[in-house]
Amino acid sequence: MLDMNFFSDDHLIYSVILFGLLISYFIVKPLINIILSLQLERLLHYILSSLLFFTCYFGAGLWMEGWQDIIFSQLKFTFQVVALFGGVLLIIYIVKEISKRLG
Repeated sequence: MLDMNFFSDDHLIYSVILFGLLISYFIVKPLINIILSLQLERLLHYILSSLLFFTCYFGAGLWMEGWQDIIFSQLKFTFQVVALFGGVLLIIYIVKEISKRLG
């Protein structure tokens, strides 16, 4: 007899995650091509370094017991610091471009 419970809740979760990754891939791929065609490698560096930071940040929160509350309570602050870092990089880029065009 055919077992109707072939797919468990775990299978559903894996399927949803895989589907989300595929959708993300097909959304991000053209954006990366646009960034590269516009020669905005610094933007790509910022995005990838931020992604790596958040991966390590959340990984540490999941790996180290007792740190979850601290890490997740500081999440807003962490996003603000990453945004500030991007703003500083943007200002440095603008200043360099202006000085290159003037000098």
